[in-house]
Amino acid sequence: MPKVILTRFRVRGFRSCKDAGFSPTPDITALIGLNGSGKTNFLQALMLLRTATQQRTRGETDSSATKCQIEADFLLGQKTVYYRANLVFRTNERRARDEVIELEEKWNFKELRWQHGWIASPWILSHHSYYRRVYADGAQRLMYLPTIAGSHGGKVPKRIIDALNLIRDFCGGINYYSASQFTNPTLCPTSFEVDDEGGLIPPVRENRHSQFLYDLFDLHQGKDRQYESFQSLVGKQGLHLIDKITWKSFQFSSPNYEVRSGGSLVRKTRERKLIVPTIHMGSSRLSFNQLSEGTFRTVALLFYVITGKSTLLLLEEPEVCVHLGLLSSVIEVIKDYSSAKQIIFSTHSESVVDKLNPEQIRLVQSSDQRGTTVRPISKMMSARGYRALKEYLEHTGNLGEYWRTAGFSE
Repeated sequence: MPKVILTRFRVRGFRSCKDAGFSPTPDITALIGLNGSGKTNFLQALMLLRTATQQRTRGETDSSATKCQIEADFLLGQKTVYYRANLVFRTNERRARDEVIELEEKWNFKELRWQHGWIASPWILSHHSYYRRVYADGAQRLMYLPTIAGSHGGKVPKRIIDALNLIRDFCGGINYYSASQFTNPTLCPTSFEVDDEGGLIPPVRENRHSQFLYDLFDLHQGKDRQYESFQSLVGKQGLHLIDKITWKSFQFSSPNYEVRSGGSLVRKTRERKLIVPTIHMGSSRLSFNQLSEGTFRTVALLFYVITGKSTLLLLEEPEVCVHLGLLSSVIEVIKDYSSAKQIIFSTHSESVVDKLNPEQIRLVQSSDQRGTTVRPISKMMSARGYRALKEYLEHTGNLGEYWRTAGFSE
């Protein structure tokens, strides 16, 4: 199966992004700029790709809702699929995420040799030929049946359905790690419950700290080699943030009642497990909520970087609460794993910029007239200035120092 890469993204009408777009690198891209330039807004706009392609529209009216447009180009092997969407969204303050109320999508598959124009909602073709499965969390997947009669004439090739599923899977793997997401370790529970199928029991699913613990436990339960890699990285053999993590499981039953036809009440018993994680640090045994903010944030960040939970990982200021010596190692880890997933992050740190090359930097600026703009350094400097930068990096200094002393715009 070809790997999906986001090669271009554009958003119009989203917060400070009146019309902002960029082309990320296939591996790692850093957004730099002044406070208030719109780095966070642009990262959150990228999350609209996940929201639009995964979440079911609510079909509601809301006076606080906002209209915006997004465009994205996805590279599958050597071919590009083009995506455009007009959407109406609102911000759910309690869940700290955007929800799509209305959505109009168009796709272009001309490079896959099927149709040559824009096709609106290509899966609304013939419900006799295939169906769309919607999972509990809103994720969608097209289930292919052999003959598909397309509304545009002829049959929809299986490669088109496969491409749609690959792109939806990619967008479903877009994850966001914000600077403030794990700033308060005390919000992390000392334990959590899972049901008899291993699912995290609400309402703790709304708590990102609880979700992190569950994701970590889920990887542990699967006996995945990535869990061993994570343990090695944060443990004694690696960065030595902690010694190790252990998990205790306690089985218990809870009553559940079901009302059947005729009003009869039936008592059932549900099996549940109480999961208690423990952090070992020397002779100390700690809960996650007893870790320092810096340690907790770094452990969570590294988990989402190295595991397969993301296809596109968006990071907001990974340097926050990380001391300078550790930060260098964290950035090297991010660079190492950017070969397996695309990573886009914002930063204010010269030390972080020092670890990158000019082609991986995008300068974010803002003006009253244009709003937020995102441009590569090569577009912000003259050809002569860019050559001078390259020569400076080769013979004199580093990128972070150049950023501090000279800046990247002329």
